[in-house]
Amino acid sequence: RSPSPPRMPGKPRLIFSSPMAGAAAVAAATTSAFSAVGVRRCHGGAAAEAEMEPGYPRDPADPRRRLAPACARNKQPILEVLRAHLPADASPVRILEVASGTGEHAAHFAAALPHVAWQPTEYNGCAGPHLGAHQDLSDICESIVAFTEGLPNVAPPRELDAAAAVWPAAGEGGQEPPQPWDAIIACNVTHISPTAVTEGIASAAGRLLRPGGKLLIYGPFAERGRPLSEGNAKFDASLQARGRTWGLREAEWVCEVAKAAGLRLAAKVEMPEDKLTLVFERV
Repeated sequence: RSPSPPRMPGKPRLIFSSPMAGAAAVAAATTSAFSAVGVRRCHGGAAAEAEMEPGYPRDPADPRRRLAPACARNKQPILEVLRAHLPADASPVRILEVASGTGEHAAHFAAALPHVAWQPTEYNGCAGPHLGAHQDLSDICESIVAFTEGLPNVAPPRELDAAAAVWPAAGEGGQEPPQPWDAIIACNVTHISPTAVTEGIASAAGRLLRPGGKLLIYGPFAERGRPLSEGNAKFDASLQARGRTWGLREAEWVCEVAKAAGLRLAAKVEMPEDKLTLVFERV
């Protein structure tokens, strides 16, 4: 079994911005910032860009969209968990998605659940093993906008560092207290981020969810007393080899972190491809 993840001595740099009002605003708000940190985009034509640029491949039918193959496989099973654990008799059900990625999940879930109000977010930093030091925030937010445009229940994406002690993207930090959220969802986040991110998500759920609100965390996990599957073992080793304190977290450790934030484990749902969804409820 995998050992419990080490506690991080500190948290990464906290970076936030105001809500983004669409693809054009996303690009305008972040171009100078990415130039400052040395993120370069290819300008050598479509062929050169397709060959050299980092990140998920582009959708040939709409180059604004990025495509994450795992989303096509897991979006329906995750949707079924959402249907089982979200209120069906309230409207709107306010959902904050941590690390929305390409936007494929947001589009699929919001289209299937028209009574929800979906808030996507993304991170200005290294957001996955397919990227280098930083992802282009304007580019990935453009993908979110492209997938969700036309869906009236999806808000423009906001920038969020989930390890932060305050989440302006969720309404914190203003003069008025934030409106409570009905659910927070994080898919494929805990294993490709420092432990401070998981701790930050649990802490935010304890602050931001209404009583009875849900935190849903989907992804690959280790479990105490159970060997990893061959695929998860190889994946875990590849993540740990990157030296960024990445790796599969023990589900029990995540539950301990959530309990300390005032959450109880409501369900542990086994998912396809040796994944789990941990469903927590704010006490």
